[in-house]
Amino acid sequence: MGRRRSRSREFYISCSGNECWDILDSLLDNVKANSIQYRVTGNGIWIKISGLSPEIKEAWIKARRIASSSKSLTRSRRGVRTTLEALLSKTRLTFPSQVLEEVLAMQGYPTTISGSEVRSTADPDTLVNAAARIAEIFHSLPPSLRGSAARKMITAASAILDIEPEETIEEAERLGVLVRDPDTGALILVKEWKTALRMLVKSLRGRLT
Repeated sequence: MGRRRSRSREFYISCSGNECWDILDSLLDNVKANSIQYRVTGNGIWIKISGLSPEIKEAWIKARRIASSSKSLTRSRRGVRTTLEALLSKTRLTFPSQVLEEVLAMQGYPTTISGSEVRSTADPDTLVNAAARIAEIFHSLPPSLRGSAARKMITAASAILDIEPEETIEEAERLGVLVRDPDTGALILVKEWKTALRMLVKSLRGRLT
């Protein structure tokens, strides 16, 4: 697949007051990466980690463990209820709500979005980070990817597997679910996007493992 190259990812950890600083101190002492930047807000921490993809994943797994062990509050088993507007205030970029619903469901977190209300079995951090990653990918897609359905499919597959959209597009072309117009160079989806998504994720998982 594509070359390994350095990149950056932002992650969100919900917390408040002194709890945020305790978590941050522990993160900076224990998480290693090429670069770690942070921004503390009134109700959480945004952490930006830079490095190769495997390094970022390892750093984030460790960061989540530290945050989970440090938090003083536990999540209700009934899950999370929030709004798209609240998520947008954190991601700062728009994202397709259908993709968020599909990505979380395929990651094992049944989620329902009705109007602006979001209900999910995911914990708050997972929910915010999924929305942020989806927004990041969606706004980085090339103009050659035509149609909202194609853009949703590539965004969802990339978010589910945490890979770059270039790799996802390459595999979608290889599978034949995306076809390039010989005259314009546009990439066109030739199947229903959720059907194509499942085909693509299954194929990519097989190639990535």
